Amino acid sequence: MVRVRRRRRKKLESRKRSYKLYIRRVLTKVQPSKEISVRALNIMSSFVNDLFDRVASEATRISHADRRQTIMLRDMHYALRLIMAAEMAERTHKQASNSLKKYKLSHARRSCFCV
Repeated sequence: MVRVRRRRRKKLESRKRSYKLYIRRVLTKVQPSKEISVRALNIMSSFVNDLFDRVASEATRISHADRRQTIMLRDMHYALRLIMAAEMAERTHKQASNSLKKYKLSHARRSCFCV
C-alpha cells in the first residue's frame, strides 16, 4: 500500500493595509520642504486603518438596524456623522462627493466610444 502525502496548505496571512505611500505623497504636495519620520508614518497609517475600521463597523450596524445586508452610501454618511465631529464630517462628506464626481467624469471620458 502506497501512502500519499498530503501537502498542508499554508494559511494565507491577511495583508495589513498600509497608507504610508499615500500619506507621504499628500505631505509632499502640501508641504514640499517637510519630511516625516518612519515612526510618524506608522502612527498615521494606523490612525487611517482604525478610522476605516470604525466607519465600516458603524455602517454595518446601521444597515443591520435597517434590516438590510447591503451597506448603502447613506449608511456611510451616517456612520461618519456619528464617529467624527460635526464640522469634520461635513467637510469629509463634501470632499468625498467632489472626488466621486471627478472619478465618474474621468471614467465617463475614458469609456466614451467617440469616432
